[in-house]
Amino acid sequence: MFDVFQEEIWVQNLLKDRRTIKSPSRAICFGGGTTETMAFAAVLRHTQPPLTELQIPNTTQLQLDPPLMGPNSDTPVLELHLVDKASWAPSVSCLEMGLLTPPVLSKYASQSAKLNNAPFIPPGDLNTSLLQIDILGASQDELAAIIGSTPALITFFFTLADLHTTSTAKTAALLLKLTLAAPKNSLLLVIDSPEQPPNVVAGAEETGNEKRGYRMGKWLDLVLMDRLATVGVAGKPAWNELIRDENRLFRLEEGLKFPISLDHVKFQVHLFKKQ
Repeated sequence: MFDVFQEEIWVQNLLKDRRTIKSPSRAICFGGGTTETMAFAAVLRHTQPPLTELQIPNTTQLQLDPPLMGPNSDTPVLELHLVDKASWAPSVSCLEMGLLTPPVLSKYASQSAKLNNAPFIPPGDLNTSLLQIDILGASQDELAAIIGSTPALITFFFTLADLHTTSTAKTAALLLKLTLAAPKNSLLLVIDSPEQPPNVVAGAEETGNEKRGYRMGKWLDLVLMDRLATVGVAGKPAWNELIRDENRLFRLEEGLKFPISLDHVKFQVHLFKKQ
């Protein structure tokens, strides 16, 4: 996936070697919590080269000290900002402890296992912050402060449909505010459940005695891509759609086994780039 978008500024910055990074990549996750933390930790694990044995901090020291969750002497690879109405702090802190601390080994572990024992990701690679706020009520200035002034990845993971169900008008207003706040070359990633069958109305609004449903793609077109609704460049929409897949299947590879039960997942994905 990253190979396809190597020209994007945000992706280029994320793929830099940790030793050459001057400013971290920023990801803002609306409706974010433990799922996003785990997802981006996995991204870092598979995009950053592993630390050499000499670079791995002392294992015993890591097990005694809490993980580094705030600013440190080295620039983090990724700043992850989780924004949600609920308080995810205890769960995220517990997950971070597991991600940034080497596994506890048996006292019978070999010397080789002890020397190679390392955390899921190095403590300095990820810097996570949490903001508890009702995003539908956020002002333009609050959103601008959350997103920042540099190109960022903005995500809605299985969140946008729920916001739409709560209030279509407020959710549309939120996306329009994001359009104004997002710096040029920012990426907007929306992942949600696939569209329901025609006989089931999802995210419907009551209008008299009628119910009006919506399709995520069409609704995003109206809010983000409508030339009359968004302020673009030279009359063009403010966002350019890079991916639209309304019925994608994530299928587990045959033969893979996990400690917990994992199922095949259907979802839709939309990726936009700020012009």
